[in-house]
Amino acid sequence: MLLVAGPTGSGKTTTLYALLHSLKLHRKNIVSIEDPVEYQLDGINHIQVDMKHGLGYPEGVKAILRMDPNYVMLGEIRDAASAKAAVVAAASGRPLLSTIHSRDATGVIDVLRNFNLNDHEISSHLVMVVAQRLVRLLCPECRHQQRPTRRERRWLELLGKEVPDLVWHAKGCDACRNLGYKVRTGVFEVWRVHADDYSLILQGVDRKKLYEHLRKHGHAFMLDDGLSKAAEGVTTLDELRGLGGLSAFQSQYEQQHRL
Repeated sequence: MLLVAGPTGSGKTTTLYALLHSLKLHRKNIVSIEDPVEYQLDGINHIQVDMKHGLGYPEGVKAILRMDPNYVMLGEIRDAASAKAAVVAAASGRPLLSTIHSRDATGVIDVLRNFNLNDHEISSHLVMVVAQRLVRLLCPECRHQQRPTRRERRWLELLGKEVPDLVWHAKGCDACRNLGYKVRTGVFEVWRVHADDYSLILQGVDRKKLYEHLRKHGHAFMLDDGLSKAAEGVTTLDELRGLGGLSAFQSQYEQQHRL
C-alpha cells in the first residue's frame, strides 16, 4: 500500500493522480474505484462508487481484481470497510494506492488501527506514506528578508531549531495584488517503511514512540521540509505556523525531550 495522507484540501487526490499519470505512461493496466471520480485520465479505467446498486469499495475491489490490474487505486480509505478492501487488494499482490486523513505520516498507523486493521495487516502491506500540506508561495517580485520577529524566534526555539539571522517575509506588490503570495506549493514527508519500522508496528507501539524512532534515524519530517522551504524563500515561517497540526506534536515532543 502507498498512502497519501493529509487533511481535507491538502492536495492528496492531486498527488495521487499525478502518480497515476506517471504510471500510465508505462502502459500498465490501472483501475480505480472512487467516490466521486474527480479526474478523468485517458488510459485509466475509472469506476464510480454506486451504493444504490450495491457497489461500494469492497465490491468494487473484488470486481477490479478479476480484471488482473497492475495497479489498484481507492479514492479514499475513510472507514473500516474501505480499509479492509485496501488490504484485500494489497494482499493480492497488486500495488494499492489511496488517500487517508491524517496530519502526518506516523499518524496513519493510528488511523488504520481505528479502522479495525490489526498490526499484522498494517505491517504486512504498508510500504510507503506520503504526507502533505499546502502553503502559499512567496511572491518572487516583493519577497524580502528581515530579522525574525519575537514570535518567530520563540516558535523556532520551542521546536529546538536554530534561529537564523534573517528570515523571509511577504511584503505585497502589484504583481501579487498586495498579498505577498502567489499560488501554493506542497510541503511533504515521505516515509518508506523499513524492516525495523515494521517490527515496531507489530509490537503495537504508539505514534510518539514511532516518531522518536524515526527522529533518531534521521527521518525528514514534514516540518523539516517546510523549514527548508522557508529558509530558501519559497514560503514563510508564518505559513508553517498557520498549519497548526504540522508542528504542534513536534513542538510538544521537543519540550518534553529537553525536560
